[in-house]
Amino acid sequence: MKNRVEKYTEIHRKIKRGIQEAKGSWIKEQCAEMENFERKYDMFNMYRKVKKITGTRRKNQIGVLKNKEGKVIVNLENKIGIWTEYIRELFEDDGNNISQINGET
Repeated sequence: MKNRVEKYTEIHRKIKRGIQEAKGSWIKEQCAEMENFERKYDMFNMYRKVKKITGTRRKNQIGVLKNKEGKVIVNLENKIGIWTEYIRELFEDDGNNISQINGET
């Protein structure tokens, strides 16, 4: 049993070491490519490479506003009305929750 654990540990260390070496060489390649872009004064491709490596991308999300029936609201005045109603409901306080806060039922 102990022999299996030692083998597993050794294999695991080799795999981790291999992953670290591969990652290090990949990073060196990417840096060399970016330095090459910089030497050529090709800032467009250099910054594009930085974005690709770092993964900084904006996600364009278009929010759709729907009323309670599920219909899409397009008109600006109707959108303002929906938001006003939502805020009123959000901050509406009828005072019935005070007994629950005090621990009474």
